[in-house]
Amino acid sequence: MELVPIHKRVIGLDIHQAQITACAIIEESSGETRFEQRQFGAFKRDRRALAAWAAALEPEEVVMESTGIYWKSPYAALEAVGLRATVVNARHVKQVPGRKTDVGDAQWLATLARAGLLRGSFVPPAKLRELRLIARQGELTASHVFVLDELLRHIEGLEAAIARFDARLLGELASEMNALALLQTLPGVDLIGAAMLLVEIGSDMSAFGSPDRLASWVGVCPGNNESAGKRKSGRVRKGNLYVRRLLCEFAHAASRTKSAFQSKFQSLIVRRGHKRAIVALAHKMLRTIFFMLKRGEHYRDSATNYEQLSVQRNASRWIKALTRFGFIPAAA
Repeated sequence: MELVPIHKRVIGLDIHQAQITACAIIEESSGETRFEQRQFGAFKRDRRALAAWAAALEPEEVVMESTGIYWKSPYAALEAVGLRATVVNARHVKQVPGRKTDVGDAQWLATLARAGLLRGSFVPPAKLRELRLIARQGELTASHVFVLDELLRHIEGLEAAIARFDARLLGELASEMNALALLQTLPGVDLIGAAMLLVEIGSDMSAFGSPDRLASWVGVCPGNNESAGKRKSGRVRKGNLYVRRLLCEFAHAASRTKSAFQSKFQSLIVRRGHKRAIVALAHKMLRTIFFMLKRGEHYRDSATNYEQLSVQRNASRWIKALTRFGFIPAAA
């Protein structure tokens, strides 16, 4: 079935929990049609980037499927820049014939929107959507208030206890402040994470001798089960579960930073999947930690110069402060 285009500038959005795939079909004034495909994350900054990209294309139609509740935040972001998207029923989209197997969801949505074959679902204005939050709460009795108050007290008590534990831990590690400072230069590692790691592996790497032995002790090195030239299993061995959990948390955080770890994770996830890629990244980070502590050197990234970034972000503020306190003569 040949689809006759009605609109010249359309965008289709395939929305998932952690990723948004966008496809724009733009008909130029020369009559040529170009496709532009982008991927965005699901965080607030990513939704803003999506909205800015979509607004710059000046589309006539923006279409997305009503997938669970995940469409609501991108819809609001587009609405904030003046784009009112069309939310369509996924069942309606599937009933339209003519889709080829090599066409992605976002491109197919854009193709159908361009031909005017999609009917939007009812989405109330922003004011009514906000008022729904009030109308759907129901009656809040005195018993509800009591339970909520007790839950809040319990949460505050837990937060206070965690703060006391953290303070005690850092107080006992006062002599290891240099090692803590070194570990915090690694992407994905904060002060408490560094302290929890340090009490597990210590700061003297001579106890392990090599990064391979440390990785084996932790249990993040891949297993070696090969017979007749065929690898049967690559499962990690048992080790220190506390360190492995910390390293996996570090790896998750580092995979989202602008660093060599991010590019390493992206290359691994295609071949090995998310979980194995995280374990492999944790292994790489542990080897890096071994040499940092052994040599007493902070982390230097091969892909990003953090000192240069710091100077770029703070240079103007530093110069103003130096001028204000007389270290640099004021310009005439």
